[in-house]
Amino acid sequence: MLRLLSLLFLLTLCTGVRAQRQSMAQLRSSLDTTQHPVKRLDLYSQVYDQIRRDTALAGGVLDTMRQLAELADSDYATGIYYRYKARYHDQKGEVSAGKAAVQESIAAFTRIGADKQLAITYINYAMLFRAAGNYVEIYRYAEKSLEHARRVEAAEQMGIAYNTMGIAQRNIGNLEAAGRYYNAAADYFRQLNNERALFSAYYNLGAIQSDRSRYDSAAYYTLQALELAERQQPVNEYQVGIVHANLSSYYSKTGNKGKATASARKAYDLLQRVGGPEERAASSINLAQALLAERQPAAAWTYLEETRQVISEFDLWRSEDNLLRGYGKYYAAVGNVDSVDHYFDRFASAMERSADSLRVGEVARMEASFQNREKQAEIDRLALEDELNQGRLRRQQWIIGGGLVVLGLLGSLLWWIFTQRQRISAQNEVITQALADKDTLLKEIHHRVKNNLQMVSTLLSLQSDYVQDGAALNALQMGRSRVRSMALIHQKLYVGDTVSTKVDAKDYLERLVREVVATHRTPATLIEVLTEMEALELDIDTIVPLGLIANEAVTNAVKYAYRGRNEGVLYVSFTREADAYVLTVRDDGPGLGQEIAEEKDDSFGQLLMRTLAEQLEGELSVADTGDGTEVKLQFKES
Repeated sequence: MLRLLSLLFLLTLCTGVRAQRQSMAQLRSSLDTTQHPVKRLDLYSQVYDQIRRDTALAGGVLDTMRQLAELADSDYATGIYYRYKARYHDQKGEVSAGKAAVQESIAAFTRIGADKQLAITYINYAMLFRAAGNYVEIYRYAEKSLEHARRVEAAEQMGIAYNTMGIAQRNIGNLEAAGRYYNAAADYFRQLNNERALFSAYYNLGAIQSDRSRYDSAAYYTLQALELAERQQPVNEYQVGIVHANLSSYYSKTGNKGKATASARKAYDLLQRVGGPEERAASSINLAQALLAERQPAAAWTYLEETRQVISEFDLWRSEDNLLRGYGKYYAAVGNVDSVDHYFDRFASAMERSADSLRVGEVARMEASFQNREKQAEIDRLALEDELNQGRLRRQQWIIGGGLVVLGLLGSLLWWIFTQRQRISAQNEVITQALADKDTLLKEIHHRVKNNLQMVSTLLSLQSDYVQDGAALNALQMGRSRVRSMALIHQKLYVGDTVSTKVDAKDYLERLVREVVATHRTPATLIEVLTEMEALELDIDTIVPLGLIANEAVTNAVKYAYRGRNEGVLYVSFTREADAYVLTVRDDGPGLGQEIAEEKDDSFGQLLMRTLAEQLEGELSVADTGDGTEVKLQFKES
């Protein structure tokens, strides 16, 4: 729930910072005296910020903004109008229409090179993906916002971009990176003395410290955020409400049930009055859970039902997970075991549907890429400075050659050259260290990816111990094998003295084949593995799909070709023929017919191999050789 509130508050921050600049009365006065369509458009955008929660009024203001944009007939006015149109659709839950509008805004601002406006608009674009929990796109567009904000040194927008990147990292569990971004955002907001925005950074820092069980730090940042909210005149009740929601979670985790309930009730009272549907649902389920923790199921039931009604009325499927868990806890409190199992099963299914490990991996890779670009930019700057110094040094050498006739200046010139060389040497050491740091960072990235994949493999292995169904057990084992094939690649990338993006296909495939055969063969079957591998280096984008295809082909051969036999021969080769790579997996089993019949129960494997072959732009064939089955993949070097 707290992560949902952080996303909702960020949207409020992005749309509400400018709204503080003029009161509604001041805006009316300004509109009465302003005739220029662009200036009136800017004023109406501030009016929209203040009345945005009333969609009927907001729609009327938006229509006026459209007319002003048409009258102004400029890319700037067009960009402003479509940006607010995107916000309007977003508030109504019309995500597709919102995306279409924000793309029009980006196109207009791009035509005139309005970097600050693009920085604002890309944050709006990022927020359109919050409903789907798509943190890859949230991170991607926040990074684009940061890029444009840096070009014009727009400190406020840089802070908001860092804050958004932190939210994306927090929601995938990368708390260390989230903390770095929140602290960067807080630095910008402190420089600007922007307490409303600083509140957001402190609120988020408190939340991640609570996630990391650092409760003293969590309390410090959360209470700092509360002080900022209460210091505003008038008091910002929305901010006070979401802080008390955070405090409720903090008190619950530290075992102070009474304070947890009190803070949850205060958050509920405020957010039911000033919050939108999502905040109302979040605050009511939070209060219900606090009451359940105090063994007050009858009181909690009222708020659970209230949450259900809000979710149903506004189609807030993102809040459904917490509601299902709340119902499960309620029925556990009243001793209804069947209902407990029902709601916790639904909760587990909902959590499973929302999990997207590929997107989590993508956000992690984007984070690593961003940090690498930051480091590379520093290296490039130092290299450029070094090149300039080298040129300066060459010019000084000419001066020295021409100044030999002036013996009185020789000593001072030589001393000057000596100091220049010392400075260049120091800078070269900095560059060398930076390159070493980059290598270390890349190794660490591959190490962490390998560890994460190994953890997934271990979890699948543990889960299989509790699975009785044969099909399900087979699916878990296949999933574990596929994850292991990818983990081996990242292990190859970080082991060694130097960092490389290339993997030796021969070593990798030989080890993969050995592991697959050892895992899937029966103890009574002796399989002789014959390999013919060339020492070819492939990049990670090629070796991953290649490894998965090899994993599938070898697994199928071991599972089906040697069933009921005491021994058999498996041949695996990977060679280069002309301008193409060729992977061959051949067994001496009963032939294609039986294996294809067996494969009907595992059609995902066949689909996976063909999909990966298309990704490599290659050709995959499965043929009966007369004395076994042969799987062959041919693809050209990209």
